[in-house]
Order: sequence, then C-alpha cells, then structure tokens
Amino acid sequence: MKTHLQEYITMLRVEENVSSKTIEAYETDLRRYLDYIHDTEGISLIKNIKQSHIRAYVKILSDMLLAPSSIARLIASVRSYHQFLCREKILTENPSLSIDTPRLKKKLPTILSQKEIDEIISVIPMGS
Repeated sequence: MKTHLQEYITMLRVEENVSSKTIEAYETDLRRYLDYIHDTEGISLIKNIKQSHIRAYVKILSDMLLAPSSIARLIASVRSYHQFLCREKILTENPSLSIDTPRLKKKLPTILSQKEIDEIISVIPMGS
C-alpha cells in the first residue's frame, strides 16, 4: 500500500507543484490513515478498503477529540489519495466519495464599538 503512497507524493511534487509543507502534511496524514487501515482493520491490499473502513477511521479521529478542521483536512487527504488511485487505474471505485466532513464552525466577525467608531471619525481632517 505504501508503494502507491510514494507514487502519489511524487505526483504532488512534480505534476501539481504543491508546497513542501503541504506534501509533508499529506504524507503524514496518509501514513496515519494507511497504518490504521493495515494495523486496525487488517487490510493489506488497497483495493480491499471499503467505505465502512474509512467511516470507522473518521469515528476514531472524532473520538480522539480532534478539531473539526483537523478531521476535515485528514479526510481531504484521504479523498485526494483515493482519487489519485482511481485516476491511475489502481482502483476501480473510490470508497471515499460519500464520506462527509464535519461541519466547521464559522466565526462571527468582530465589530467596532460606537466609541471606537467615534474615535476614528474624530481624527479625520474636516477639510478633506
């Protein structure tokens, strides 16, 4: 399974011209994923990975109390890897297609108080 990982990393580096930090993150994410698939699920052939295995992996990540943004990034890495495997005809079906990412919280913007607005306005020259 890790043979294909090296092919994927090479493709990111050469064809996609991805930054070294992104490559490092994807490689770490995918090694973690493939270790889980092999060690926990007992799967040694990439073609034997099913949606249920990926869902179980996502559940493990959630149980580890990782931030939703971290889980979303890990899922994105797995999806991208499986897309590559399908494009290269290593897999005939992509088991990661219907895996949902966690909802990310949206932060509300901070706003200025009336006093801060008045202070800004007070420093604007009146003749301009």
